[in-house]
Amino acid sequence: IHVRRLPIGWQDVASSGGIQERSREWRRAESIALLQDLDACVSESSAASADGTSRNRAASGSLAPHSSAASKTGGIPPRAKSLVALGHHADDQAETMVLKALRGCHVSNFRGMSWRAGRFVRPMLGVRKKDIEEYLVAIGQPWMEDASNSEPKYKRNRVRLQLLPLLEELTD
Repeated sequence: IHVRRLPIGWQDVASSGGIQERSREWRRAESIALLQDLDACVSESSAASADGTSRNRAASGSLAPHSSAASKTGGIPPRAKSLVALGHHADDQAETMVLKALRGCHVSNFRGMSWRAGRFVRPMLGVRKKDIEEYLVAIGQPWMEDASNSEPKYKRNRVRLQLLPLLEELTD
C-alpha cells in the first residue's frame, strides 16, 4: 500500500466545495508518481541484468546477437511501463451511464468509463459485481467494501441501491 499525506491547504478546498475533483486529481497525481518510481526500478533492474548478461556472454566468448528491440536501445530492453488497474466493474459502468443521463448529458458525451485512460486500466468493466463476489467466495478470498456504499445518502448510492434494481425489475 502506498500512502502519502494530503498537501497543505486542503482544508481551504473543503470549504470551497471542490474537494471531490481536487481529491481525484491528487489520487491521479500520486498514482502517476508511484508509476514513475516503479518504472525507474524496472529500468534499473533491467539495466543491471542486461549488464550482467553482457559480461557473461563476453566472458564465455559467445557474443550472440541481441534481440532487435534490445539492440535499438543499446542492449537494454525497452523501458517497461507500469499501469494502475482500477477495480471498476460493469455495475459501476451502469451507474455512471445512468448518472450522466440524469444530468442531461449531451448525446455526443454519452459514454461510460473507458477501458484504458493513459496508464489507468479497468480490466473488470465487463464483469458484474455479483460475479466478482461469487468468484471471491468460491476461492475463499475475503474482500472489503466501503460501508458508505450501503447508505443512500449520496446520489450514486441511490442510483445503485434504488434506481438500478427498479430498472432491472421493470425490464425483466
